[in-house]
Amino acid sequence: MAKTLYDYWFVQFDFPDANGRPYKSSGGKMVYNPALKRDTPERWDDAALIDFIESDKSGDWGKNLLKGTIRKKYSVCVEQI
Repeated sequence: MAKTLYDYWFVQFDFPDANGRPYKSSGGKMVYNPALKRDTPERWDDAALIDFIESDKSGDWGKNLLKGTIRKKYSVCVEQI
């Protein structure tokens, strides 16, 4: 069920809009995002998960940051964070 929900909301972009209707299927505006190389909802932006994690870490957490291995970008709606 979680996989299906993820697919509808973050792959097909049919999350509930302000009126409870599926966003993309109901005519939600989509714009091309060159970093993600695909259309995303109008007010969404690309960001790396590491941008939302505090930099004060202990232990081995984040040791691969210097190698650049965790900079994969995802589409997010910044207003919802």
